[in-house]
Amino acid sequence: MRNTKQITKAMQLVAASKLRRAQEAAAGPRAYADMARQILASLRAVANGESEFRLFDERPVKSRLLIIVTSDRGLAGAYNANVIRRMIQELKSDRDQAIKTSVIAIGRQAARASGRISGLNVEAVYQELPDKPDADTLRPILTTTVGLFADGIVDAVDIINTQFISTMR
Repeated sequence: MRNTKQITKAMQLVAASKLRRAQEAAAGPRAYADMARQILASLRAVANGESEFRLFDERPVKSRLLIIVTSDRGLAGAYNANVIRRMIQELKSDRDQAIKTSVIAIGRQAARASGRISGLNVEAVYQELPDKPDADTLRPILTTTVGLFADGIVDAVDIINTQFISTMR
């Protein structure tokens, strides 16, 4: 009985340590993403429609690209289910508004879900990305996305993923 308590206590300590590291890893990139968003907003304000880059063009949305981010494995609990549910909601909304929608699927679960939807144009599938991808890993995704937007093939790009808030949410 005493050995069982000791083992249970040790497992709790290990789990608490892993949880703390996971929370720190999730919170770290948030500041970078917020700063990147602010920089893009500032660049857009400065460009004010006079940019040589078509990335700041505002145009009516007739076609949209959804970038769906899920895990490769199905052991992520509600993470994948929530992302896929949101993707389906967005697809229904786009169909109701006669917006042509295409998808870039990141993660095996996104690829499977996208493949099951008839008539959905899947632009690209990326699976088994590392936990901490570098610029070379992300470059094909960014190049495809920017190319589709700059060439006028899509009028809007949205990313569907989850955002870590806390362990309870």
